[in-house]
Amino acid sequence: MSGMRARRVIVLSGIAAVCAATAARASVEISSAPTQNMQCSAGVCAPTAKKAVLNAGDLAAMLAASDVKVVTGSGAVTITVAASFSWTSASRLTLDAAQNVSFQAPVTVAGPGALTIVTNDGGSGGTLTFFKEGKLDFWDLTSSLVIGGSSYTLVSDLATLAGDVAATPAGDFALAADFDTGGATNAYRASPVLTPLDGVFDGLGHTISNLTIRERACDFVGEGLFSGIGQGGTVRDLHLDDIAISSNKPRYASGVAGLNSGKIANVWVSGAIKITPKSPHNCVDGAVAGGVVGASSASGSVVDAHSSASVSMPVSIDERTGAVAGGLAGEASNVGLSSATGDVNAPGAAFAGGLIGSGDHISRSFATGDAIATWDQQGDGSQAGGLVGAGNNIANSYATGTGTGGTYAGGFAGVGSAVTDSYATGAAPAGSYDGGFFGYGLGTDTDDYWDMDTSQSAVGCGTGDCTGVTGLSDETLKSVLPAGFDKTVWHRNENINNGYPYLIDNPPQ
Repeated sequence: MSGMRARRVIVLSGIAAVCAATAARASVEISSAPTQNMQCSAGVCAPTAKKAVLNAGDLAAMLAASDVKVVTGSGAVTITVAASFSWTSASRLTLDAAQNVSFQAPVTVAGPGALTIVTNDGGSGGTLTFFKEGKLDFWDLTSSLVIGGSSYTLVSDLATLAGDVAATPAGDFALAADFDTGGATNAYRASPVLTPLDGVFDGLGHTISNLTIRERACDFVGEGLFSGIGQGGTVRDLHLDDIAISSNKPRYASGVAGLNSGKIANVWVSGAIKITPKSPHNCVDGAVAGGVVGASSASGSVVDAHSSASVSMPVSIDERTGAVAGGLAGEASNVGLSSATGDVNAPGAAFAGGLIGSGDHISRSFATGDAIATWDQQGDGSQAGGLVGAGNNIANSYATGTGTGGTYAGGFAGVGSAVTDSYATGAAPAGSYDGGFFGYGLGTDTDDYWDMDTSQSAVGCGTGDCTGVTGLSDETLKSVLPAGFDKTVWHRNENINNGYPYLIDNPPQ
């Protein structure tokens, strides 16, 4: 991570994230409906048509007696678990899909049973997805869980997870059940998992509640559930509810991971992150904070991540480089299908954004919170925006909050370039250079818009190049998709998102 803190370079570099939507396809659905278009023989259940149903009770009855393998075929390419079921026998359930496997309801392995999940028939293109109500419970931690050919170690508490990661950083681990950390009565003084993760941690749709960290040391590691995620590491399918992260020493701070060089996917965070540094101090560099991740490098990615956590730095930081704060991430590259709804109140920051403080290669994402950054100790100016404080290479994204800064402030970005097919509606920001879309526009923008009525701003840019940025009335923005917006990406409905355009694959929650 040593090379990622050059935040005065306004135009950033990184590797583009590819966030393609997966279209709905014919599926084998495990549901409460009667079994239909399925043939089960010798422990294998296969569809006979592209839309097939396997009754959850029928499946549980078969598992009580023997192993069962559910496969796709006959046009059906995905497996969807839409109803709850459980089994207490030692039988193994195998879900083997040509493409994706998804859980929309809880499944419980209530005995010594086992589960194998295969996506893309063992290839690399399929996905395992847990929807809001979907999760996998294991009552016996010695049960076997195999996902994509890898065996996972089941854990039920953070102490065990920390020990297992310390012993095998590149191992694969899964959370067997929801876990409540105990909140303030069991506050951590550092990240629960201090060893950087180079393997996989799959939350299996579970929730870790009330994680509280009160950091007072200055040990230069990240602060969050994980201190760091290495290039080979992945954290996915996890909810963090009501986190409380606080520090008086500037550092990388967040809910999921302080530092990320790997992948964060399908995570949800709520709560608060607050940094109140003392000055002067002996820590290196300024603070970087976000709801999901503090800093995510160019080798890392953040996909399908969502935060409602508030992020605050209520005092200025006596540092050469200032600080960075974002509702989702302080610094990040390669972000897609993500959102942040909490406010970012960071007058001690040089960069603040409703989604990301400083970032690039962002797509199909949005932010609704307000962002404040006023730090200007070196005279370079603070940068605040409804989506990003400073950023480039941004596509198909929007912001409805306000960016307030001492120097460059915009409804979308304090400073930005190469933004396409995006819009902002936030109230007129306050800054030396403020605009409905950019505080400072660097050009190469296409099909971008700001709401002239809600922003009460007649200019898209406070200064710089605003070519490609157009002002629209509130009525126009709500009545039709703006020119250039792809109808396969965007949709508009008067009952969704207050009538403003929204992202089909990342709708407002």
